[in-house]
This record gives sequence, C-alpha cells and structure tokens, in this order.
Amino acid sequence: MVAELARHTVLPVSAQPNAGLPRRVHGRRFEYHIDGDYFARYARRYAEAGASLIGGCCGTTPTHLRAAVEQTAALRPPQPRHTASRTAAAPEQGGLAERLARGRFVIAAEIAPPAGGAGDEAVDAAEALRDRGIEQFLVSPRQSARAHLSSVNLALQLRQRLGAEAIATVTTWDKTIMALQADLLGAHALGMRTVVCATGNPPLRGDYPNVDGIWEVDSVGLVELLAGLNQGRDSDGLTLATKTSFHIGAWFNPGAPDVAAEVARTRAKLRAGAQFLITRPVYELDTFRRMAAELAADQVPVLLALAPLRSFDEAEFLAHEVPGVTIPEATLRALERAGDGAAVVGLDLAAELAGQARSLAQGVILACDGDIVAVERLRQAL
Repeated sequence: MVAELARHTVLPVSAQPNAGLPRRVHGRRFEYHIDGDYFARYARRYAEAGASLIGGCCGTTPTHLRAAVEQTAALRPPQPRHTASRTAAAPEQGGLAERLARGRFVIAAEIAPPAGGAGDEAVDAAEALRDRGIEQFLVSPRQSARAHLSSVNLALQLRQRLGAEAIATVTTWDKTIMALQADLLGAHALGMRTVVCATGNPPLRGDYPNVDGIWEVDSVGLVELLAGLNQGRDSDGLTLATKTSFHIGAWFNPGAPDVAAEVARTRAKLRAGAQFLITRPVYELDTFRRMAAELAADQVPVLLALAPLRSFDEAEFLAHEVPGVTIPEATLRALERAGDGAAVVGLDLAAELAGQARSLAQGVILACDGDIVAVERLRQAL
C-alpha cells in the first residue's frame, strides 16, 4: 500500500502499523505477539518503499519504536518529486514563450513533413530559411494519406539537427489519449516545449483512403491534457513523477461563418489552458479585426497565419468549397486577370496583409510551404 501511494502522489506518505493481531490470553486480556526486531524490519521496508513518517499503532511499545528507530536512522527521507519540475517551468530561453512574454514580434515559418518518411528535405529547407533570419518553425501535419513523418518527429529532428525551435501541431483524430500522452511526455523529455493543439481530420484520398479517426478527445481536450501534464497529472488525474513545462497553443478561425460559436469555442480552449492562439490562414483582415476585438478582453497573444495564394483555381476552390475561408471578391478577380502570373499577384496581396500585421498581432506564421522567395518577400513587408 505504501509503495502504491508513493507512486501516485507527491504528498508525504505515513505508515502506522499494529504490532500484529491481538490475542486473548487466559480469557482475561489481549496481547500482541510481534516482537521489536520483526516490527523494525518492516519499518525499514516502509521507509524504502517511500514512507517519510513511520509510527506504531495498537500493541506497540517503547521497545518496538526503539528498534524501528535503530533500523531507519541511517535512511534519508524521500525527496519531494516536484522540486525539479519547478525549475523546468521557466520559459525556454529564446523560445516562443519568452519572446511573447517580452513583447517581441514573432516571425515563424510553417513546414510540413515531406511525403515518403525522410526528413532530410525538410531539414534542408529549414536550414535555408534559418540562414535568412527565420529562427522558429511551425511543423504542421501534411493533409495527405501517404506515409510521412509525424509533426512531433520532424519538430524534434529540427531541434536536434539544427538547434532550432520547432513548434509541433498535434492532432487528436489519429491517436488514443494514452498514445497522445506517451508521445507528448517523450517529446518533452527530448526538449520540445511548444505544442499547438488541433482536432484534425482524417485524409479521404491517397494511399490509405479507408482510414478512420479515433476522436477520444478534440483540441479542447488536448489542451486540457497538456495543462494537466504541466501540473504533474496524467489524463486520469493521477500524479506523475514530474511536471512538464509545455507552452500550449491553439488554432482559431477568424473566417468562421458563425462568429459567436467560434469565439465561444476559442474561449473554451483558453479556459482549458491555451496560452497563445494562431489563426487559420487569412486572406483579408476585416474578419480578423472583428474576432480580435471579441477576444481582446482575454489578453492572449495571437499569431497571424499568412499563406500566399498561388493561382485563381486554388483561390476559387478555397472560397467556394472549404468551410470558413473568406477570400474577397477583389482578390479572386485580381488572380483571375493575372493568369499565369497569379502567383506573383498572390504574393503581393499577402505582402499587403503582412504590412499591417505588426499593428494587429504579436507575430506571424508564414505558411509558404518552404518557398524561400515568398518568405523573403513577406519578411520585407513586415
């Protein structure tokens, strides 16, 4: 019992055993037959199992307690297991949490894991971007039913091979709570500190068209899970050996058709423990301004995602067939008139939005699919 309690709590554990079971002697009185040496051996076992306070209950005498003291005197009391985690809770130097806390404008580039399972291509792209001044990377899962690295795996590779801060987007549709928890604890042990929570959608086309989701939790549940790990609790509320120090982010959609519902869901993520927000890619700023005004009282840092449109076909598809995406009619017409030059026009339009970003948000995510030219153009506009 002592061993189990000590494994599941950071509170002190005490043990106060009887000196065995009482036996009636001569029909007149009760006696306890456990001697001091036997009692003391168990006192030592209690201490070794994690008890920090040991005493005696019914039947114990000064002889029992003296023997217990002699057996345990040389043992050190167990150290509180939450001490080290307090130091770990500080924001990572130079990381996203520290930058936002200091009020420094954040510029990060989004990178998706390449198909096929090899990370070298993405690492090379990140290295080229870092050489041009990009210090932080958001790794988002690829929307494709083909074999590829997970976002957590690639983020850890960027950290280990380049020393870069990589922020992993973690989705909940494809893993059980136990698998999510195991991945997150492992990633934290390897140095990852910033995670963005998303529910995600299973891909419908590709090599695995029949794959289905698990959906044990959504993005709000994942935020709660991470917040619990930061407090030293697992998904069932059981105490862990240590606390994590995750910086928790969440997505929100300024272009959602039901603004009130989107604001309510975003606030649910903040109540669950989200510490910063990232927009879905925006192609105009009016909806973002309205949403930002609704969330102003929450005083949460917001990063604005910018994704240059590459063609009229892409813009038309997003505007008409992807829920929650708002693309102005003027933007559609400009891309249609540009024909083969639509990519240049799309980049110019994104640069116009970037020029206003510093007055509206605490940072930007450049969702340029590793395009160095596009990243440079948007950075110049900031």
